[in-house]
Amino acid sequence: MKKLVQLSYETALDLAEWLTGQCKGFSESFLQRYPNHSPSDATRLGQSCILKVIAHGFNGALRYRAGTETGFGAGSPELISQLGNKYDAYGCSQAINAVNHAQSRLKANVNPSLIFETLLLECIDYAATTR
Repeated sequence: MKKLVQLSYETALDLAEWLTGQCKGFSESFLQRYPNHSPSDATRLGQSCILKVIAHGFNGALRYRAGTETGFGAGSPELISQLGNKYDAYGCSQAINAVNHAQSRLKANVNPSLIFETLLLECIDYAATTR
């Protein structure tokens, strides 16, 4: 979440690269535990999980903006509130929609690096235009 709060045009491509690396690490760990799965399935599962975490963060930020969030589950209340302060409710909902679109792109076998880069750049635009 901290990297999403600090997201900017200067950090977006590095964060996309970092997320891609996290997917590879997830894939390797998953395959050690479940060796009957293919490497591509494990990688895609990691990519999907990271997208879900991003959506969860924006969902928490949306609830924070709406004043309905009383607990943040496993998320950090401070980081979720900072994300909520960076995006208004419309920006949060647009970011969630962008994550859903990224999930669709992932299922369509689009290059994962481009998926993450596009998603993060879209999120920056939602913050800048909704302030």
